[in-house]
Amino acid sequence: MQLAWALKQGKIGFYPNPVNDQLTDQTIGIVSAVLLSLDGRTVTQSKSNGSNTIQVEVATLPAGIYFLLRTKADGNITTAKVLKN
Repeated sequence: MQLAWALKQGKIGFYPNPVNDQLTDQTIGIVSAVLLSLDGRTVTQSKSNGSNTIQVEVATLPAGIYFLLRTKADGNITTAKVLKN
């Protein structure tokens, strides 16, 4: 699958998962990403610089399971599970 085609189709999401230092989200229309702990607390949040890419720094977070709330420009919100090593 070519990257440009995948981006147009909205097929690219976040990577890597599991993550060590930095989570990258490449999704058409992505405007923000919020990382939540299992108890629902916001542990970090990032906003897009208009390039359909968000970098979420997680290096200082303890290992464990988190939830990533991704908001697109059209208001669509998706949630995904992220494993931090």
